[in-house]
Amino acid sequence: MWLHEKVLTRAEVWECPTGERLIPRLGIMVLGRGASLALPIGWLGVVINLRGCARVSSEIGLLSLTGRKWLVTDPDLPTHVQSARLGLTIVIATNPPARRQMRVENRLLPGIGALPKDLAQMLVTQLRNSKAPAQAFWQRDHQVQSVIECLEHAQRPIFSRLSRVPGKSRLARVRTLARLQRASLYAACNTDRPVRVADMAGLARFSSWHFSRTFARVYEATPLEFLQALRLGNARELLCRPDLSAGEVANACGFENASAFARAFRRRFGHAPSEMRMRNAEKWHTEQDEIANPDARQSTRLPIFDWCDNAHLTTGVYSRC
Repeated sequence: MWLHEKVLTRAEVWECPTGERLIPRLGIMVLGRGASLALPIGWLGVVINLRGCARVSSEIGLLSLTGRKWLVTDPDLPTHVQSARLGLTIVIATNPPARRQMRVENRLLPGIGALPKDLAQMLVTQLRNSKAPAQAFWQRDHQVQSVIECLEHAQRPIFSRLSRVPGKSRLARVRTLARLQRASLYAACNTDRPVRVADMAGLARFSSWHFSRTFARVYEATPLEFLQALRLGNARELLCRPDLSAGEVANACGFENASAFARAFRRRFGHAPSEMRMRNAEKWHTEQDEIANPDARQSTRLPIFDWCDNAHLTTGVYSRC
């Protein structure tokens, strides 16, 4: 296994290698202070946002990861990951030979979700205890496998839909579900604009009729109902920000006006958007204070940036234990 470790602490871009496709390659990248990473086609990226905001862009759109969230990218699409100026993001990237060697193929599907507390604590502990990236190459396989197992547990709601996916074998159903997940990520990336069912069907490589029928069977909601739920979920997060008015939140989530947004929000959550804002205002201010003052709390003091002011690269070979 060829290991690439890179810590980017400045506004710098690094691209995963595309040559020598038969060599298993594992990349562990820590992004902070506006750094970014480019994943070419064929590379599967596990993006874990620990602090601040990370922006993930691809051909299907732009997605912002705020707070502690995870994202599994689609290896069939080139992807660009950028951390905010005060953010901290970890990206674990593997090419196809590495996924086969580590037995990761078909264990993770494209998707997004909240970061499990045990995984967040494990990563924060590893970063806090790290003194140099070249230490303990032999531990990387165990650490990456631990992250994958935690994400497998986090993706159980996705794999629970597998029994409703048409297909003769489990492998065929997993591949079909991965195509449907690509379409769902497209909807998540475009909650602020109109989304056509035909575009989602094209990404999943289905006809519009077959896609609508299969999507409703697997997700137990039509594509438009699924998109509406995503928009309202995004609106609930944006309502935590006191600097955005209800009209701005409605516009950012693709609603025609604030009245239509308020009616849909009340039907979904049982209370008005103003009530949600009052509940979460104090939480938002606390999170912003932690981001602006990372040394204020022990849990956010990560000395991984202390041993390197510029980009640091460690490349080497290690074998599985």
